[in-house]
Amino acid sequence: MAILLSQNFNDDTGASDGSSATLPSGWEKADGGNMTVYAAQDDSDLAGRQNSAGWVFGYSRTPSTVTGPGGGMFPETTLGSVGSIGLIDTYGDGWHNNNFVSVSVNGNPVLTNITLPYFDGAGPLWFDFAANLGDAVLVSFTPGAYPYECQYELNDASQGAGNTFYTSPTYPSTYGFSAPAFAAAPPPSGTWIDSSSERYMYVETSGWYNKYNLIRTQAIDLSSVTGSVTMTFWFHMFGANMGNIGIAATTATHDASSAFEAGTGLGFTGDNTGGATITYWTNDDGSTTATGVRISGQQQTEGHSDSLDPANYWRKATVDLSAAAGESTVYLYFFCKSGGSYRSDLAIDAFEIVDDRILFQDFNDDTGASDGSSATLPSGWEKADGGNMTVYSGQADSDLGYSQDSKGWVFGYGNTLTYATGPGGGMSTETTGSDGAWTSSSDKRYMYVEASGWYPNKYNLIRTQAIDLSSVTAPVTMTFWFHMYGATMGNLGIAATTATHDASDASEAGTGLGFTSDYTGGATITYWMDDGGSTTATGVRIIGQQQTEGHLDPLDPANYWRKATVDLSAAVGESTVYIYFFCKSGSSYTGDLAIDAFQIDDFARAVVKLSGVYAGDIISVSGVGTGDISSIDGVIWDP
Repeated sequence: MAILLSQNFNDDTGASDGSSATLPSGWEKADGGNMTVYAAQDDSDLAGRQNSAGWVFGYSRTPSTVTGPGGGMFPETTLGSVGSIGLIDTYGDGWHNNNFVSVSVNGNPVLTNITLPYFDGAGPLWFDFAANLGDAVLVSFTPGAYPYECQYELNDASQGAGNTFYTSPTYPSTYGFSAPAFAAAPPPSGTWIDSSSERYMYVETSGWYNKYNLIRTQAIDLSSVTGSVTMTFWFHMFGANMGNIGIAATTATHDASSAFEAGTGLGFTGDNTGGATITYWTNDDGSTTATGVRISGQQQTEGHSDSLDPANYWRKATVDLSAAAGESTVYLYFFCKSGGSYRSDLAIDAFEIVDDRILFQDFNDDTGASDGSSATLPSGWEKADGGNMTVYSGQADSDLGYSQDSKGWVFGYGNTLTYATGPGGGMSTETTGSDGAWTSSSDKRYMYVEASGWYPNKYNLIRTQAIDLSSVTAPVTMTFWFHMYGATMGNLGIAATTATHDASDASEAGTGLGFTSDYTGGATITYWMDDGGSTTATGVRIIGQQQTEGHLDPLDPANYWRKATVDLSAAVGESTVYIYFFCKSGSSYTGDLAIDAFQIDDFARAVVKLSGVYAGDIISVSGVGTGDISSIDGVIWDP
């Protein structure tokens, strides 16, 4: 499934606990009656409490006792390979809230200022963190009161379930190590962490009872989605006077009512009517669920100052937004009518919206700080450097040295940095039906190989996050758009393997999907040879200059992006698949090879909606296989 929107509230959303000073980009919080909940009912006027009441952001416990969670949800996603660190107090009274541990992996913080609360006593209290074999892990200790009581253990599985491979002394010093082989992580279970790095959104109800609270997301484009659209989020509703939560999807910036609903039933009609249908856990592990347009009243039986326990785990909710598919501008509204006292701090965390594409990436979301930078990769991606990835047997990637962020696979917008090579900009429209036209706008980004000073014959690899194909059926198809303008253009290949650092056939996810040499092995690519796709070619590499214009040339079909299709059906059944993009750069600087708007689809689960079809009609639907429609009464299916 492709993620259309994801938000965990961890990135500076609110300056402190109980603040809405900084909203996620594009979001808006209702205030003063400027948003409609339903016909004749506006939001409640916060009257000077915009940053301290209603929907705000927090970490750790909310300010009010006997309501709210104990901390932000952690982990919020499946982490991959995980180990864990267990905090111990030899005296048995916690770490006094002033001794802390932080963990970094390859220099990146993954756990920040975690501690052992008093009510967890001697511990161990376990915290998971992700690391791959050989990663550099550093554990640092910040001492406070009674540091000689503080100790920790390191374990090679989630929540201390594996082998403990290190036990620190009391009053630990900084400890660095190379990560062993960690176990695969379980999916998120609703566990939480008392840490300022894990934030959430909640309704602060102190002095704010029986109020109408709305907050909405940025606009979401569902125009290219034809199948199912699902939203998931995690909620915490501990408090004796808990209110309710509802979700609406409308096309209006300030109206959550049915008058502007983005699909039938997706707008609110009353305090407890209208809005999207929510299926939610009624216990800590989801073995029992309930369905309705609101989640109402207390759900968890513990929270706030209680120690981590299944009774106070966050719980999962799923919302069907398929009725909004096809809309180009959709806003998601979170509505809470607060309860009758301060004991009703309702919280949400880790929400995302996905469609039935397996993966989609257009590189537009902060992937690279500026043209020619790989400072920020898409979540879960990894760029090869220093020979840490295998292209094929006997051949590793080329060492970028100090040019990790400026050479090889990087991200850009507009034209690339080098004259006479590269596109004029990112694709204007990255959805089905695009003709490959481009724009120089900074909000339309792409991924490319910066070849200046990085030639000849350099080996460049970058890979995606792990993709789960265990539950899909063939055919599985990957599409992407490419731009290869430049007199000394190199080549492009695609591999699919089960390894985090190996694109070779030794780890291929299916027959033929791993590289065996510069020009052999890897997935078969069918690609356009002209601007409209009227002629195509097939091979395991796209080689040499394809477009005849680019860079500073004006928009013209000769420099449009072109489409490529890759069959990944051989990988079906694998639970962990990584897609590798390989480019061997050419003989000079005019080899800036670029890709944009790639996605992976499982056409076997495509949903075809037909109207105006009658018994005896003969229908033909392009791009859909014979297995996609099992039966249509009275209709002759003609593939």
